[in-house]
Amino acid sequence: MKGKKNIVVYSGKFGLEFSGGCIATCRILESIQDYFSSIIVLSQEIGSYNIKNLEHIPCNSIQEATQTLRTTDFEPSIFYGDFFDSIAFVKANVPFYFTYHDNWPEQKNLGEKEFMESFYFESVYQEIFKKAKMVFSVSDFKLNYIRQFTDKTTIIRNGIQQPIHQKKESRKQRDTFKILMTGNIDKRKYEKSIEVFSYLNDQEYQNIEIDIFGWKNDKDISSSLQAFPFVHLKGYEKIIHYSNYDLYLSTSFIENLSISVVIKK
Repeated sequence: MKGKKNIVVYSGKFGLEFSGGCIATCRILESIQDYFSSIIVLSQEIGSYNIKNLEHIPCNSIQEATQTLRTTDFEPSIFYGDFFDSIAFVKANVPFYFTYHDNWPEQKNLGEKEFMESFYFESVYQEIFKKAKMVFSVSDFKLNYIRQFTDKTTIIRNGIQQPIHQKKESRKQRDTFKILMTGNIDKRKYEKSIEVFSYLNDQEYQNIEIDIFGWKNDKDISSSLQAFPFVHLKGYEKIIHYSNYDLYLSTSFIENLSISVVIKK
């Protein structure tokens, strides 16, 4: 391990139980952990992970993280962030690398609340883009947006899919048409699904089952989804057997992640 650097990561939440962006960060660090002496995570919440040389430093706010970065000797280290709270690196005057997988500026079109929030988030992200040593985009779409603020950007697509050997359920063993949806439940991903499910309910389809995997981040949307008799909220699951479903359904208003669902026969 002699001569290896540390990697210091700041993210409000770190772990495999949170958002797709959190999971992507964990998977990336899993794959490169042997190249570093240790992985030091500054975060408010920490969940499960598969990293053997991880050290957690609790930071309950951007201000606390900024102070920690200013007063702690992390050298020799590389600094990395993946969300708007990476503005702490800018405030602490620490050189850092950054992955952008948020949904601004498009998210401002969701409603009045998001439109008002966009003034803050867009300005913060633009400052992060300008100060980062390199900004990694997860799609060509976002790459073109980031290039408005810096030429130090490239694509590293989000998502690492591990092959899972599973016994596929035979369609002949059941009479239902099974639909799969994934992603934490919020307005952006699931508000439009209520309209879709209302139509299906009005048509009185009897042989449909829709399983939704993800945390219930929006209680109102979750309650509306649960009201449909054919919808089942399954919560967070580490492993989902995609090939046991007949259809993958997404009703997300916007998605910038270049991840495809591929079922290998």
